[in-house]
Amino acid sequence: MYKKILVAMDSSEISQQVFNTAVSLGKQNNSTLMLLHVLTDEEMGLTEIATQHISALEYHAAMVEQVEAYLKEKDLFRQKYLNLLASWAQEAADAGVPAEYTLNYGGPGRTICDLAKNWDADLIMMGRRGLSGFSELLMGSISNYVVHHSPCSVLIVQDKQQKELD
Repeated sequence: MYKKILVAMDSSEISQQVFNTAVSLGKQNNSTLMLLHVLTDEEMGLTEIATQHISALEYHAAMVEQVEAYLKEKDLFRQKYLNLLASWAQEAADAGVPAEYTLNYGGPGRTICDLAKNWDADLIMMGRRGLSGFSELLMGSISNYVVHHSPCSVLIVQDKQQKELD
């Protein structure tokens, strides 16, 4: 039924639940997993550097230093997530479920949906941060975006701890 499962991952606790569910479903359906993390400047805490603009020439040297620091930080985050994705892919393979992985940059919702379409996924699996009410209205919800724009079925894994708080 689900031969290609796109699994949206991050470093949150819910991602382990999402991963475990994906491996279980992958075993049942003889599926291949595509593990995805979407890296954003906001996640890296680099939005101030990334969006700052300097207009005067005397700030040129400071700007070069900021850009170099930004690129170094971005590479560290990139490597951290590549290592995490590689370890999850190996864990899935050890459990008998073939898995690939990719690290993309951009807006998470759109990137997840675009990859699902381009990879021809049958299912997207992802967690839910647990935002509700006003905070979801202000910040938006990646899972909500994906549910409304996905080219395939979507399975949202609810955070067990969040359920207990509700």
